[in-house]
Amino acid sequence: MENKKSILNAAVAVSLLIIAGKILGFGREAMVAAYYGATAETDAFFLANNMHNMLFPAVSGSLSTAFTSLYVKRLTENGEKEGDLLGSRMVIFSTMVGIVLGMLGAVVAPLIVPIFAPGFSGTQLTLAVHLTRITMSVFVLTVLQFVFSAILNSKNLFIGSQVAALFFNISIMALMFAFGKNQSMDVLTLSVVAGMIMQLLVLIICCRGHFHFTPLAKPLNKDIGQVIHLAVPILLGNSVWQLNNIVDRALSSMLGEGALSALSYANSLNSLVINIFASSLTTVLYPTLTSEAAGGHTKHYAKTLIQSMNGLTFILTPICSVTLMSAVDIVSVVYGRGSFAQAAIDTTSIVLLCYAPRFLFVGISEVLTKGFFAIQDTKTPARNSAIGVGCNIVFSIVFVRWLGIRGIALGTTLSAGISALLLIINIRKAMPFIKISDFLKPFTKQITAGIAACAALYVSKSFLLVESSFIRFAIQTVIGFVSYAVVLLVIDKKQIQGVFSMAASILLKRKNR
Repeated sequence: MENKKSILNAAVAVSLLIIAGKILGFGREAMVAAYYGATAETDAFFLANNMHNMLFPAVSGSLSTAFTSLYVKRLTENGEKEGDLLGSRMVIFSTMVGIVLGMLGAVVAPLIVPIFAPGFSGTQLTLAVHLTRITMSVFVLTVLQFVFSAILNSKNLFIGSQVAALFFNISIMALMFAFGKNQSMDVLTLSVVAGMIMQLLVLIICCRGHFHFTPLAKPLNKDIGQVIHLAVPILLGNSVWQLNNIVDRALSSMLGEGALSALSYANSLNSLVINIFASSLTTVLYPTLTSEAAGGHTKHYAKTLIQSMNGLTFILTPICSVTLMSAVDIVSVVYGRGSFAQAAIDTTSIVLLCYAPRFLFVGISEVLTKGFFAIQDTKTPARNSAIGVGCNIVFSIVFVRWLGIRGIALGTTLSAGISALLLIINIRKAMPFIKISDFLKPFTKQITAGIAACAALYVSKSFLLVESSFIRFAIQTVIGFVSYAVVLLVIDKKQIQGVFSMAASILLKRKNR
């Protein structure tokens, strides 16, 4: 019980900082939307800004995830000195990888950009190549951010990486405000680079006193070899998932001006929910699962995994319901100002609506994937990712012909659902001591309550004669969550009582401090 409280406490703290960061992130996105709108130039900017993920998909994430598993084990078994020596080797090795891949990306940009954005031509294509060269030249910053965040998280210092993310957004917004409107895409891109530098500096400062860097540590030894061995399946799995972005962006680039931007704006909203809830939980969950697996505590491991999934879907289900029924109002509140016209609002809201069920699928997948990584099984999630991507490519290509941009989003959502289902099946086979029924029974009741919430929201729309999108969305959110809680209280009283009991316990504990 105490372990569950500590995980929840840390997850809540991380979630609050992620919320603050996302508010700033949406402030940044809203400034971009207001200053630049959804144009051919912003399409080029968004493509270039994500090019490192498309050229070298998930390099940073796979290395940091594999490193975390070994780093936690080294700290536990051999102490701080040996752990920090491994961390030093990882910092040096990651710097080398980041510089080499960044230079390679800048060189091949003219060859790669037309492949990723076949709808680009003329000045738009030239601009995209130019901006890609700028973003790729600083790829090393991204790699190092992941490594230093992994070091902090491995030592249960989860706040530092989130504070660094706040400075990233603050820096960009400050520079955008200082330069003002009607600036070139170069200025906007360089503002992002400045934000990345600030983020890395904050991470390094947060590591002082907790991590001792050894400059002369040999980067290439058996430790780094083991990191690479574990990282390769993660890299392959995450890389094929990045093909979703490549396929989606390539298809959207052929749907007319502003389509790729609308997809990016909707994906930012989608990422908001996933980062605040799924990513914040798995950030604090991963070191705990790794320690429990390394110590052979299978019962604690299974209980932690199931409780984490149940808690995550408990909160994601009503969010999914509200998003399905209020997509237009959400987009209007976040982006509906300045150069962001009604046509852009309509297109972005359609994409967001289609993304909504993905919240649940990705949340389940995030927890189960970390469960596999904790036992150093990186191959199973990689295989599932490959299957999911294959489905996404087929779905998106088929659906886009009849449904346009909504077909791209639906393809991504369906493929995420298939991947989540495969992970559930595989973890049941790999770890028979985990009772998946302990998750599926309450999850079924959550979905029932979520459907009831959608019905309540649909009925309430005819009575909400309010012009303000913000007020309308606020009222719909209350209606959605209240109706969800009421129905769940009727069909599964234990879930609601458990949530209130845990919340009261945490609040009482904080008060006593």
